[in-house]
Amino acid sequence: LMESQRMSLYMFTSCGWFFDDISGLETAQVLKYAARAIDLAQPFIKTDLEEGLMGFLSKAMSNDPEYGDGSSVYHQLVKPSRMDPSRATAHYALAALANVPPNETCIFSEMVSPVQQQALLFEGLNAILGEAQVEEKTTGRVSTRAYVAFGQGKRQWSCSVGENAARLDLKQRVKELEPGLAAAPLEKIEETFLRHLRQVKRYELHDLIPDTRKCLVEGLARAVHQQIRNSLEEHYKPLQEFMSFLEKAGEPVPENLEQDFRLLIYEQLAGFMTPDQEEDPVDWAGLHQVAERAGQLKLKFNGPELRKKARDFLRNQMTHLASSPDQNTITNMIDFLIMAEAMHLEMDLWESQNTFYDLYNNPEFTKILDPEQASTFDELGRRLGFLVEEEAGRDVEDPA
Repeated sequence: LMESQRMSLYMFTSCGWFFDDISGLETAQVLKYAARAIDLAQPFIKTDLEEGLMGFLSKAMSNDPEYGDGSSVYHQLVKPSRMDPSRATAHYALAALANVPPNETCIFSEMVSPVQQQALLFEGLNAILGEAQVEEKTTGRVSTRAYVAFGQGKRQWSCSVGENAARLDLKQRVKELEPGLAAAPLEKIEETFLRHLRQVKRYELHDLIPDTRKCLVEGLARAVHQQIRNSLEEHYKPLQEFMSFLEKAGEPVPENLEQDFRLLIYEQLAGFMTPDQEEDPVDWAGLHQVAERAGQLKLKFNGPELRKKARDFLRNQMTHLASSPDQNTITNMIDFLIMAEAMHLEMDLWESQNTFYDLYNNPEFTKILDPEQASTFDELGRRLGFLVEEEAGRDVEDPA
């Protein structure tokens, strides 16, 4: 009930109510708060709260004929976005089907915890069956849902979720399916799995929030990329030999091979940027050699995956510098920033900038730097976007 009161306060957020149309983004958002307040309070009240709200909203006319009035706005823009335990489970299950890491499933990795899960991988079939526990953090409510999600066929990228009266015997369900699994239509598999459940709901891609759809795209893109990479591995040696020929000849990459070379160098760069700091020190020489090769062949790299790897790589190097300051590490980071700029690789430097700022203003760190290290460290700051003064006792200005 306290949470419903919080949502009631949210629904009166002023920016939602002073625009000239009830179908606007702001009004739709505060109506979502109202819907959440209703969901939480309704079990304690006999009156139909939503019905009362609809009577009120139907009097608010929209300037957009697509909506008509506030009641239509509520049904079109608000109700489909309601997040209950079943919908949250569908988000989790479809992300798991796309092999999205749990920490990338947005809020649902915190809400939904898998209890048991079984993949069904046969020719022409890509599906998962499972059971999950859903915990609403703000209310403490815990519920259990069973799910089946498909990645192929007529049910492609859909998930059916239901409530189970008792603990799901997943092994028994799979055993029931196994005899005709390879030949059974998806509808039959779904029916067999769900027949013991109640309140079954099916969710499609359009029922997912944009963040989860983006996670699915990125997860599937990684899988496709890995398949392409595996198919090219046997051709890496001739590509390497031809690359060396182009470097000696001073010629650019032929257009019909540009994507192949880009993938080859991308994999090499990514490999150099993901070492184990303790067991596999950074091969700086190899990294610079590949970067120079990319420059000579006039290849540019600014994809999101490589930007993320470069950001994390530099952040890890800054963390390493904080514990073990030395001239080579500082110099290598400067060279890395120069290399990234030459490849048009636009990194998010925020975390590295924060670490630099903290180190720069930490007397315990700066006093152990000799004059040469201090000068190089200042140069690193400038490369990170800071305005660093030359004199002793100087200050550093935030790059913002």
